Amino acid sequence: MDWIPKDPTVAPEFSKCDNAISSENWLHFSLIPAVLILAVLSFLQQRKNNHAIDQRLPSLQGRFGIVIPMDVMGFSNRWSYGFAFGAVSYNVLELFYERTLFNAFPNWAKSIAYLIGSFEVGLAYFPFFACLSTPYKATGAVMGMCYSIFWIVVVGWEWSTCPGGVEWGDYQKLIYQWPWMLSLIFLFARFVILLSKAVRKQFKTEQEDCAELLHAHQFEHVKRLLKLTGVRSKTLNWFQRHVYEWDPHFKFPNRLIGTAIISIITLYSWALADLGIFTFYLKTYTN
Repeated sequence: MDWIPKDPTVAPEFSKCDNAISSENWLHFSLIPAVLILAVLSFLQQRKNNHAIDQRLPSLQGRFGIVIPMDVMGFSNRWSYGFAFGAVSYNVLELFYERTLFNAFPNWAKSIAYLIGSFEVGLAYFPFFACLSTPYKATGAVMGMCYSIFWIVVVGWEWSTCPGGVEWGDYQKLIYQWPWMLSLIFLFARFVILLSKAVRKQFKTEQEDCAELLHAHQFEHVKRLLKLTGVRSKTLNWFQRHVYEWDPHFKFPNRLIGTAIISIITLYSWALADLGIFTFYLKTYTN
């Protein structure tokens, strides 16, 4: 990801690697497993209302329903959805910063090209959200694990074959892409946990968490707000006194967790870009 002017004094092997697997090219190939995963989840999802196609094809039994990516106001898998947004944020930033990809298009067609590129990125990362939100936990967890491994291998192979770059030398890919890899590893670990829970539930060794389904934390949060406490039961630390006093029964919804993670990754990327620009011009004018 080259976001700053190129330094002509840098060796050419840092700017191009002929034997590397480019994540940009694999983004196109990832559409094949992504569409297959969405097709399987859509087949498992049954529609609640009957349509004309159900009368023509009664054997489908309402199959091929709409796969809902996430409940933005929900409270389940909050951090998993957040790291799914973190995984997609790198490719979104790369899409809008790699302007050389769209130089071949005329000005009137660039907006359409960006729209198509955004749709491609969204479709490539849609399986992460779909596998987390599907009611078929075991199937979603298995496919989510496989898809996470696919992207982890792609990013890891790119690091091992082409780690360097113009701005940060031998460690540029690691510096820029470690939030991306961290998000993918977190998603893989989360899918492993979801699969283990689904297996234990299948064998009746684990009961479903009713408190999570009923959002009992909201009731406890309101009860705590309405409770009259004259004296605090515990001493607050400096952060709680001056910055934020958290409530153990309060949970931020999925959309806020996702927004926070996207903001942190974007700020980190902007900070690296600004530091790279400053270093480049400092080196240019001092020489």
